[in-house]
Amino acid sequence: MAGYHSRITPVAGVGQAGSIPYLQRDDGAVIVILPLDNVFQTEAVAGKFQRIDEILTQTGKVADRELWLTGGVDGGARKMLETVGWKITEKAGDRLRR
Repeated sequence: MAGYHSRITPVAGVGQAGSIPYLQRDDGAVIVILPLDNVFQTEAVAGKFQRIDEILTQTGKVADRELWLTGGVDGGARKMLETVGWKITEKAGDRLRR
């Protein structure tokens, strides 16, 4: 999270959606950074992101949603997440640690 703030774009704040921490930029975009190798389309993943979306919607301050992963996303999970509005950045570890 510190790497995003210092190397990508300064953030306005930090929040938590359930057990998932997130960053929020001044423009309202929410950034979730997860240290995962691979994300696959499963009911558990779909349920987790549905709960995150519900919490973020309740805040009323979300413009965009970005998911930054240290690993990758399979095709089914990518389609599932992008369909509900998530922008995905894969293999983000090097960009965040430089």
